[in-house]
Amino acid sequence: MRRRLRATATAVLAAGSLLGLAACSGGGSSSHSGAAAAPSTATPATQSVADVMNLATKRTESYRSEHVSMTMAMGSKGTSTISGRMSSGTPIAADLTETSADLSATTGSSIHVLMSGTVEYMNTGATAGTLDGKHWMKMDLAQLGGGTGQAFKSLANSSSHPQDASAALKLLTASGDVKRVGTGTVNGVQATEYAGTVDLAKLDATDPDLKPLLQQAQQEGMKSETVDVWLDKNDLPVKMHETSTVPSLGTMDITGTFSDYSDTPVTVTPPPASDTVDLLQALKAGGATGAN
Repeated sequence: MRRRLRATATAVLAAGSLLGLAACSGGGSSSHSGAAAAPSTATPATQSVADVMNLATKRTESYRSEHVSMTMAMGSKGTSTISGRMSSGTPIAADLTETSADLSATTGSSIHVLMSGTVEYMNTGATAGTLDGKHWMKMDLAQLGGGTGQAFKSLANSSSHPQDASAALKLLTASGDVKRVGTGTVNGVQATEYAGTVDLAKLDATDPDLKPLLQQAQQEGMKSETVDVWLDKNDLPVKMHETSTVPSLGTMDITGTFSDYSDTPVTVTPPPASDTVDLLQALKAGGATGAN
């Protein structure tokens, strides 16, 4: 039983860490108005790129949540996919389904992930039998060792968080290196593509939205990132693509699509403690007692 628990815990820890690591890819502010912004009346071609980025950021932040579908190729860690609703603002809130090669080898094809602040709750479904009959694992990213835990804590308590639709916009705007690429169709929607390369060393380290990102990037050894964002006629992101190099992983390639923007935030109800296993505590106990 102990060996099976440790194998399951290790796989889910790896998958959960990928979800947290995706927070490195961007940060967005969250001063929401509580109401949807009016559609854009200006023609993008007549606006400066900087004006478009600023307007798109404001329009995105006027919503409280969106549906996200994301594929993350994490170098040596393989590919992970995430789909579900993500709440914009502080603290983080999300209700997602995640799949990855690490998961399919140990826990089944997918897991249900609830995220609130720095805490993730993961239901692996098929592996409930390895958890003494319990269905959920809990992992507090802030309790991870070294500076990584503190970085995740800062990210969750700031306006930056994983898969936020405004994250790529914030990076592009802060970089000062943004170009209008052209127009095309994304998931049946007409969109304009903007692209740039972000030199993380040149970003303002005192910016409260960027500080957690830069701290985490420094921890991971990230130097730069290329970002492409597609905006619809209402100046809302419908797709983004980010690539960077992380020494411990290799090339990190993230593609996400966004839809169904809403004024209603995601509400996460933690699973009952009686049906939950603390993942990090389980790993510590496994290390202390050995595999049985």
